[in-house]
Order: sequence, then structure tokens, then C-alpha cells
Amino acid sequence: MTNGVRQVAGEPLPMNEFLLGAYWKARGLTLQEFADLVRGFVQLLRKVHPAFATLQWVGDRPDSSVRISDDLENLRELIFRHSWERRDIRGQWTTEGIPSGDATNDVGFGFTLNTGKSSKEGGITVGIRAGNPKPPVPNSVTIAFPGPEDERFEHRSFFDYQFLKGLFVETIRYWQPERAVVTALDYSKLVYPAGPAKSGWLSYFADARAAELAHAFPTEPLEVPGTVLTLGPNVLSARDPDQLSVGIRLRDSLKASGLS
Repeated sequence: MTNGVRQVAGEPLPMNEFLLGAYWKARGLTLQEFADLVRGFVQLLRKVHPAFATLQWVGDRPDSSVRISDDLENLRELIFRHSWERRDIRGQWTTEGIPSGDATNDVGFGFTLNTGKSSKEGGITVGIRAGNPKPPVPNSVTIAFPGPEDERFEHRSFFDYQFLKGLFVETIRYWQPERAVVTALDYSKLVYPAGPAKSGWLSYFADARAAELAHAFPTEPLEVPGTVLTLGPNVLSARDPDQLSVGIRLRDSLKASGLS
């Protein structure tokens, strides 16, 4: 064990994958509100990076994926038909057997897209789970992509700190989460062996208590309420002892502040 990290000598690090995640609790939505938010976020992602131009709904069975059209005209129908479970829907049904726009869901709505391949196959996966009106299960938006050592992943700008910070901040502005993080899964498993990761390369907290940590950890400017803590511009790596050490110190500081 080094700096509080448990690792067996000679044991390979877990498979690497990067994750941008935003999380919040108890914020109900109607199906139409959910569809509008997903549409707006897809538009935002397409403006941020051309990789998102190829987003497709992943489907609910093998070989059932559907590419999102350039004008997004097919997105609403896909969401209205495939973002819910029948047993959880509350509201009216149309004659076509789908919920009306004002329907709600006891556990929220879910919709998953990728860029033709999942993050485990060398692509990008976008998962949106929102509209859950009840704690403790969080609502979430996640963007997952392979680590820099995966040669199948061609979009190397995703490891550029300035680009990733921009995507992170835009996601926070859009979804207004309670917390958000950019991390690498192998890194997180070492810093948060019991999971889930509450901090990483970039860490956002809407809670004002996070601002008190600015004296001990670098921050990034943010034009909305909250605090972004950063480990710096170098690509996050589970093999970097300095990043692990700072990450553990941040984890412990968050816990002491009641934020983790």
C-alpha cells in the first residue's frame, strides 16, 4: 500500500476508460421535458466536437441501433418510444401505445447513444438518465471514452486538458448537477477502491463548502455557482504517483468537509 493505495505487486492495473459524469438527485421531468433536454444536449455536443456528429441510439437488442439524423427529426420519436419502462410510467397513453408528453416516470427516463461504437470498442458512449423525482438514486449524464493508450480511439483532443475542461464546464452549465467529475476508471479504482469516485482529474461541486478547499487545491473559473477543483493539465494516469497522492489527499479533504 502506497499513499493509501492498495495494489498487489505485479498485478496489472484495471482496464482504462475515461469518464465525464454529472450527477444530481430528485429532479422530476415529464417525457417531453426529457426529450427537449436530450435534443439540446445532442446539439451542444455536436457543436463541441465533430465526433458527436455520428451519434446513434444504441438500440434495445442486437443490430437495432439507429443513427440520429442531421436535423434531429427522428430523435423525439426514439426517446418517446424507448426511454422508459411501462411499469414506471405515470400519465396518459396515446392511441399508438406510447406515453403522452406530460407523462412522468417513477425512476426517470434513460437514453443511451454512442458514436457507432461503444467506449469499450474504441468509440464514445453518452448515457443520459434524468427525471427521477425521488432520492437517493441519482440522475446522471455520462460521457465515456477509451484511455489514451487505446489506439482505436482516434479523437486525441479528448486528452487535451483545455478541450476536456471546456466540455466539462459546458455539461455543468447545461445540466446544473450537484456534482461532476472527469476521471479515469483505473485511477478511480485505486483512489476510491470501494467506489464511487467523487473526485478525479476535474471535480465539480455545487455545494458552497467546496470553495473552502481552494486554498489547498487549484481551481478553474466557472461562470455558474459552484467550484471546480483540478489536478492540473497533465493527462490523468493511475501510473503517476504524484497524481495518486494528490487525489487521495483531495478525497480525504472532501470527506472531512462532508462532501464525500
